[in-house]
Amino acid sequence: MLERRGQLRRRESDRVEDDLYKTFSTPHCHHCLQSWDENELLLDSQKQLIYISPQATGIIKQHPTLFALSPGFKLLNPQHAAKLESFGTGKAHHTEPLCLLLENDQESQRILLSCHQLPKPATSIPHAARYLLKLHYFCHFQSLKWQQFIRQYALTRAEIRLCKSLVEGLTLTEYSAQWNITTGTARSQLHGVLGKTGTRRQADLLRLIYLFT
Repeated sequence: MLERRGQLRRRESDRVEDDLYKTFSTPHCHHCLQSWDENELLLDSQKQLIYISPQATGIIKQHPTLFALSPGFKLLNPQHAAKLESFGTGKAHHTEPLCLLLENDQESQRILLSCHQLPKPATSIPHAARYLLKLHYFCHFQSLKWQQFIRQYALTRAEIRLCKSLVEGLTLTEYSAQWNITTGTARSQLHGVLGKTGTRRQADLLRLIYLFT
């Protein structure tokens, strides 16, 4: 009986994964991806391009020394290419994405690439999506993560200013002097942030911020 239940669960899991593949491989899904305004690519198991958003196309065209799209998606830096190849040929399914910081001539335009491996389908699905890639300019990516942190905990402008000052290494006294407020006001802002984020100490708050950003 237990064995049959286990088989049913596996079949259900296989069906869900197959549905995921079919969904990622349809024009409707690609239209949805485009509406998200993200810099994304979908590749099949041979790194052939299934879908690329206009935003990702723009980034790749601006940096022809970093990427190649033909015949399949490639990174032109040998070390990065080897890491992407190793990520794709691994026998085990990767639950964590591969993250690479792609350098170019201008430090302000460094590009963060993250590659997510989708589950392997139980049945044969031609040209199924196997990898989801995301591209972000590094500085802009940091800004997006800060916005996510701010929205998650509904921080006020003063609380945001305090958090960024703490990340930059300022003490509460230095923060108070820089923004011409009393130390008591700074402590009150910190207490508010700790309450919203569910942290108890300044060190715990910093650790949480680093996890987000």
